[in-house]
Amino acid sequence: MKLPDRLRYVAYGDSITQGYRASDALAAYPVLVAKARGWKLTNLGLGWRQATSDGRFIGSMPADIITILIGFTAIP
Repeated sequence: MKLPDRLRYVAYGDSITQGYRASDALAAYPVLVAKARGWKLTNLGLGWRQATSDGRFIGSMPADIITILIGFTAIP
């Protein structure tokens, strides 16, 4: 099996994946991981995303590596 020249990395998740709290969009964790590893990134982070019903869609993405981060913040 021949691997692609650059691994395809799909980052799926909520606002943290999107880049919330990062100093700018290029400092979001998926961007930093992809840059450090030399991977081609598709960032599917979407703020306020809390559903986990997208498995079929995510599984159909052309990717070599997929990460999923869904969290929450408790607001007092």
